[in-house]
Amino acid sequence: MKEHKTYVDDHGYRRFIDSDKLVHRWVAEKYVIQRRLQRGEVVHHIDRNPLNNDPDNLEVMHWSEHNDLHEKMSPGWHEKHGIPEYSSGCGCVMACLGVIITVVSFVIQINI
Repeated sequence: MKEHKTYVDDHGYRRFIDSDKLVHRWVAEKYVIQRRLQRGEVVHHIDRNPLNNDPDNLEVMHWSEHNDLHEKMSPGWHEKHGIPEYSSGCGCVMACLGVIITVVSFVIQINI
């Protein structure tokens, strides 16, 4: 088992320190679709928690489908669950945890 150091970026997503790659994209490629993501594909967190990178919580879809999914969320869902809403650079509406993360890096165990 190899240790990979990670940190949480400004948007609430976990990234590998050595490569800056998003952990959820790596997990999706390795365990969900077992291939590299194609242009236009994004990885959706089913439970809307960007720190839950369990393969069962990740779904690969086209960015337009992902955008539609977030636009169709019931109004007030984020507020009701105490989760702030913001737009990412790709224009998709994303959710992040409504907590201040004080630890910016830690070690996670990943089986390779």
